[in-house]
Amino acid sequence: MTPGYDYVPYSPPITTASGQQDLGFRMVAPAHESGGANAKPVQSTKTQWNLMDLDKFAQWHLELQGLARRQTDRHFLVSERPPGQADERKSKPSTRQASKDAVGESVHASKESIILAQWELWNETLYDILIASVSLSPSQMDHVSKSFASTSDGQAFYRWVLSHADNRKESAQIRLKTRLRDLKLTADMSSDQVKAVLEDLGNIWPQIIEHNLVEDLSLIHI
Repeated sequence: MTPGYDYVPYSPPITTASGQQDLGFRMVAPAHESGGANAKPVQSTKTQWNLMDLDKFAQWHLELQGLARRQTDRHFLVSERPPGQADERKSKPSTRQASKDAVGESVHASKESIILAQWELWNETLYDILIASVSLSPSQMDHVSKSFASTSDGQAFYRWVLSHADNRKESAQIRLKTRLRDLKLTADMSSDQVKAVLEDLGNIWPQIIEHNLVEDLSLIHI
Protein backbone atom coordinates (compact mmCIF):
# COMPACT_ATOMS: atom_id res chain seq x y z
CA MET A 1 0.00 0.00 0.00
CA THR A 2 1.46 3.34 -1.01
CA PRO A 3 1.57 5.91 1.85
CA GLY A 4 -0.68 8.88 1.27
CA TYR A 5 -2.99 7.15 -1.21
CA ASP A 6 -6.14 5.23 -0.36
CA TYR A 7 -5.74 2.74 -3.18
CA VAL A 8 -7.94 -0.32 -3.33
CA PRO A 9 -6.72 -3.39 -5.23
CA TYR A 10 -8.68 -3.75 -8.46
CA SER A 11 -10.65 -6.89 -9.17
CA PRO A 12 -11.56 -6.79 -12.89
CA PRO A 13 -14.48 -8.68 -14.40
CA ILE A 14 -13.82 -12.30 -15.30
CA THR A 15 -15.34 -14.01 -18.31
CA THR A 16 -18.41 -16.02 -17.34
CA ALA A 17 -20.84 -18.29 -19.09
CA SER A 18 -23.08 -15.28 -19.67
CA GLY A 19 -20.37 -13.66 -21.79
CA GLN A 20 -19.10 -10.99 -19.40
CA GLN A 21 -15.93 -9.41 -20.77
CA ASP A 22 -12.55 -10.13 -19.21
CA LEU A 23 -10.61 -6.88 -19.54
CA GLY A 24 -7.77 -7.36 -17.10
CA PHE A 25 -6.06 -9.42 -14.44
CA ARG A 26 -6.01 -8.84 -10.70
CA MET A 27 -2.43 -9.96 -10.14
CA VAL A 28 0.80 -9.15 -11.92
CA ALA A 29 4.12 -10.92 -11.68
CA PRO A 30 7.52 -9.32 -12.27
CA ALA A 31 9.96 -11.48 -14.20
CA HIS A 32 13.03 -13.09 -12.63
CA GLU A 33 15.91 -14.94 -14.22
CA SER A 34 14.93 -18.02 -12.27
CA GLY A 35 11.54 -17.98 -13.95
CA GLY A 36 9.70 -17.43 -10.68
CA ALA A 37 7.18 -14.71 -9.99
CA ASN A 38 6.00 -12.63 -7.05
CA ALA A 39 2.34 -11.73 -7.49
CA LYS A 40 1.12 -8.38 -6.17
CA PRO A 41 -2.21 -6.60 -6.38
CA VAL A 42 -2.51 -3.98 -9.10
CA GLN A 43 -3.45 -0.56 -7.77
CA SER A 44 -5.62 2.13 -9.33
CA THR A 45 -5.99 5.88 -9.09
CA LYS A 46 -8.22 7.26 -6.32
CA THR A 47 -10.98 8.07 -8.76
CA GLN A 48 -11.69 6.77 -12.24
CA TRP A 49 -11.29 9.38 -14.97
CA ASN A 50 -14.27 9.89 -17.23
CA LEU A 51 -12.72 10.39 -20.67
CA MET A 52 -15.16 13.23 -21.32
CA ASP A 53 -14.19 15.22 -18.22
CA LEU A 54 -11.19 17.23 -19.35
CA ASP A 55 -11.18 19.37 -16.19
CA LYS A 56 -10.06 16.43 -14.07
CA PHE A 57 -7.55 15.01 -16.54
CA ALA A 58 -4.44 16.89 -15.36
CA GLN A 59 -4.77 15.81 -11.72
CA TRP A 60 -5.71 12.26 -12.70
CA HIS A 61 -2.78 12.03 -15.12
CA LEU A 62 -0.27 13.16 -12.50
CA GLU A 63 -1.58 10.51 -10.12
CA LEU A 64 -1.48 7.86 -12.84
CA GLN A 65 2.12 8.74 -13.76
CA GLY A 66 3.23 8.35 -10.16
CA LEU A 67 1.39 5.06 -9.81
CA ALA A 68 2.80 3.68 -13.06
CA ARG A 69 6.30 4.72 -12.00
CA ARG A 70 5.99 2.81 -8.73
CA GLN A 71 4.37 -0.27 -10.28
CA THR A 72 6.60 -0.53 -13.37
CA ASP A 73 9.64 1.64 -14.09
CA ARG A 74 10.31 5.38 -13.89
CA HIS A 75 10.58 5.73 -17.68
CA PHE A 76 8.22 2.96 -18.78
CA LEU A 77 5.45 5.26 -20.06
CA VAL A 78 7.83 6.74 -22.65
CA SER A 79 9.81 3.57 -23.36
CA GLU A 80 9.73 1.46 -26.51
CA ARG A 81 9.36 -2.28 -26.69
CA PRO A 82 12.86 -3.83 -26.66
CA PRO A 83 13.72 -6.07 -29.61
CA GLY A 84 13.38 -9.78 -29.05
CA GLN A 85 15.65 -12.52 -30.31
CA ALA A 86 13.54 -13.00 -33.45
CA ASP A 87 13.61 -9.25 -34.15
CA GLU A 88 17.39 -9.22 -33.79
CA ARG A 89 17.83 -12.11 -36.23
CA LYS A 90 15.82 -10.25 -38.86
CA SER A 91 18.16 -7.27 -38.62
CA LYS A 92 21.33 -9.31 -39.20
CA PRO A 93 22.69 -10.44 -42.61
CA SER A 94 21.63 -13.94 -43.61
CA THR A 95 25.24 -14.77 -44.56
CA ARG A 96 26.40 -14.59 -40.94
CA GLN A 97 27.95 -17.88 -39.86
CA ALA A 98 25.60 -19.69 -37.50
CA SER A 99 28.41 -21.10 -35.40
CA LYS A 100 30.22 -17.77 -34.80
CA ASP A 101 30.33 -16.79 -31.15
CA ALA A 102 27.62 -19.34 -30.40
CA VAL A 103 28.14 -19.29 -26.63
CA GLY A 104 28.26 -15.49 -26.40
CA GLU A 105 25.15 -15.13 -28.54
CA SER A 106 23.30 -17.65 -26.40
CA VAL A 107 24.04 -15.64 -23.25
CA HIS A 108 23.09 -12.41 -25.00
CA ALA A 109 19.84 -13.92 -26.26
CA SER A 110 19.02 -15.10 -22.75
CA LYS A 111 19.50 -11.59 -21.32
CA GLU A 112 17.47 -10.06 -24.15
CA SER A 113 14.66 -12.52 -23.46
CA ILE A 114 14.64 -11.58 -19.78
CA ILE A 115 14.56 -7.86 -20.59
CA LEU A 116 11.73 -8.34 -23.08
CA ALA A 117 9.77 -10.51 -20.64
CA GLN A 118 10.06 -7.85 -17.94
CA TRP A 119 8.96 -5.10 -20.34
CA GLU A 120 5.95 -7.12 -21.44
CA LEU A 121 4.93 -7.76 -17.83
CA TRP A 122 5.21 -4.04 -17.10
CA ASN A 123 3.09 -3.42 -20.19
CA GLU A 124 0.42 -5.77 -18.84
CA THR A 125 0.64 -4.07 -15.45
CA LEU A 126 0.03 -0.68 -17.06
CA TYR A 127 -3.01 -2.10 -18.83
CA ASP A 128 -4.43 -3.39 -15.54
CA ILE A 129 -3.78 -0.03 -13.85
CA LEU A 130 -5.53 1.84 -16.65
CA ILE A 131 -8.59 -0.42 -16.91
CA ALA A 132 -9.09 0.11 -13.18
CA SER A 133 -8.50 3.87 -13.37
CA VAL A 134 -10.79 5.02 -16.19
CA SER A 135 -14.57 5.16 -16.46
CA LEU A 136 -15.62 3.85 -19.87
CA SER A 137 -18.91 4.09 -21.72
CA PRO A 138 -20.31 0.87 -23.25
CA SER A 139 -18.94 1.82 -26.70
CA GLN A 140 -15.54 2.70 -25.24
CA MET A 141 -15.50 -0.57 -23.30
CA ASP A 142 -16.25 -2.45 -26.51
CA HIS A 143 -13.37 -0.68 -28.29
CA VAL A 144 -10.94 -1.48 -25.46
CA SER A 145 -12.07 -5.10 -25.44
CA LYS A 146 -11.47 -5.48 -29.17
CA SER A 147 -8.26 -3.42 -29.42
CA PHE A 148 -6.26 -3.91 -26.22
CA ALA A 149 -7.70 -6.55 -23.90
CA SER A 150 -6.56 -9.69 -25.72
CA THR A 151 -2.90 -8.59 -25.63
CA SER A 152 -3.09 -6.45 -22.46
CA ASP A 153 -1.21 -3.78 -24.42
CA GLY A 154 -0.88 -1.09 -21.76
CA GLN A 155 1.10 1.39 -23.83
CA ALA A 156 -1.34 1.31 -26.76
CA PHE A 157 -4.22 1.64 -24.30
CA TYR A 158 -2.42 4.59 -22.63
CA ARG A 159 -1.98 6.41 -25.95
CA TRP A 160 -5.66 5.89 -26.73
CA VAL A 161 -6.70 7.28 -23.35
CA LEU A 162 -4.45 10.33 -23.82
CA SER A 163 -6.06 11.05 -27.18
CA HIS A 164 -9.28 11.91 -25.33
CA ALA A 165 -7.53 14.72 -23.46
CA ASP A 166 -6.76 16.65 -26.65
CA ASN A 167 -8.70 19.92 -26.37
CA ARG A 168 -8.16 20.59 -30.06
CA LYS A 169 -10.60 17.88 -31.09
CA GLU A 170 -13.94 19.16 -32.36
CA SER A 171 -15.94 17.32 -29.70
CA ALA A 172 -13.77 18.79 -26.94
CA GLN A 173 -14.12 22.30 -28.38
CA ILE A 174 -17.91 21.96 -28.43
CA ARG A 175 -17.94 20.93 -24.77
CA LEU A 176 -15.69 23.85 -23.81
CA LYS A 177 -17.88 26.36 -25.63
CA THR A 178 -20.99 24.93 -23.99
CA ARG A 179 -19.43 25.25 -20.55
CA LEU A 180 -18.34 28.80 -21.30
CA ARG A 181 -21.87 29.78 -22.33
CA ASP A 182 -23.27 28.23 -19.15
CA LEU A 183 -21.10 30.36 -16.85
CA LYS A 184 -23.20 32.99 -15.10
CA LEU A 185 -22.75 35.70 -12.49
CA THR A 186 -25.80 36.61 -10.44
CA ALA A 187 -26.43 39.24 -7.80
CA ASP A 188 -27.09 36.68 -5.06
CA MET A 189 -23.75 34.89 -5.47
CA SER A 190 -21.24 34.87 -2.63
CA SER A 191 -17.72 36.12 -3.17
CA ASP A 192 -16.45 32.53 -3.27
CA GLN A 193 -18.98 31.62 -5.95
CA VAL A 194 -18.01 34.66 -8.03
CA LYS A 195 -14.36 33.74 -7.66
CA ALA A 196 -15.06 30.17 -8.81
CA VAL A 197 -16.91 31.39 -11.92
CA LEU A 198 -14.10 33.78 -12.81
CA GLU A 199 -11.52 31.02 -12.35
CA ASP A 200 -13.53 28.75 -14.66
CA LEU A 201 -13.72 31.56 -17.19
CA GLY A 202 -9.95 32.08 -17.04
CA ASN A 203 -9.32 28.35 -17.47
CA ILE A 204 -11.79 27.68 -20.29
CA TRP A 205 -11.33 30.81 -22.43
CA PRO A 206 -7.73 30.14 -23.58
CA GLN A 207 -8.55 26.51 -24.42
CA ILE A 208 -10.92 27.56 -27.22
CA ILE A 209 -9.00 27.63 -30.49
CA GLU A 210 -10.82 30.62 -31.98
CA HIS A 211 -9.85 32.78 -29.02
CA ASN A 212 -6.18 31.95 -29.46
CA LEU A 213 -6.41 32.74 -33.18
CA VAL A 214 -7.91 36.16 -32.40
CA GLU A 215 -5.07 36.87 -29.99
CA ASP A 216 -2.49 35.81 -32.58
CA LEU A 217 -4.00 38.11 -35.21
CA SER A 218 -4.06 41.03 -32.81
CA LEU A 219 -0.36 40.59 -32.19
CA ILE A 220 0.35 40.70 -35.93
CA HIS A 221 -1.19 44.18 -36.25
CA ILE A 222 0.73 45.63 -33.32
